[in-house]
Amino acid sequence: MHAYEAAYRREVDLKSGERVLLRVIRLDDEERMVQFHEGLSALTVRRRYFDTMSLAARTKHERLMKICEPRLERECAIVVVSLDPNDREQEIVGVGRLEDQVGLDVAEFAVLILDAWQGKGLGRLLMEELVEIAKQHGLRGIEAEILLGNMRMRKLLKGMGFTLRDDLEEGAMFAEKRFD
Repeated sequence: MHAYEAAYRREVDLKSGERVLLRVIRLDDEERMVQFHEGLSALTVRRRYFDTMSLAARTKHERLMKICEPRLERECAIVVVSLDPNDREQEIVGVGRLEDQVGLDVAEFAVLILDAWQGKGLGRLLMEELVEIAKQHGLRGIEAEILLGNMRMRKLLKGMGFTLRDDLEEGAMFAEKRFD
């Protein structure tokens, strides 16, 4: 197993009793990513992409290949995979990404949770993991632009100590967390 993959592999028991695995995304996750996108509502898609990106566009082979094979020197993608009672991997239920901003000491983050799994603590779990990864890579912070109406994300980030700044003209909020 690639050392990078081994460093980010952790099983977690959720309060709901379900068990999940956090791990690095892999090339063989493409089909699971198609299924993941099929389970997203229009509202969840809009909250993540600021637009109604079609399923065909989100699951295009070329796009998914880039997502499933991040440039390890600049990107990191962690998936949350549900586990069956025998700890076998089932479906991808969440994705968290970090991308270094060239020339800066911060990374942009993104989190997307399957609709049926929202409200189970996966957003916090992924955000905590992304913060730790960013710190381990010597970054001084993480940031993102989030749709203004995404109240769940606003509450989560505020509770994690992020600074939030609304841009009413853009219909977005800017979220950042500095580590220094």
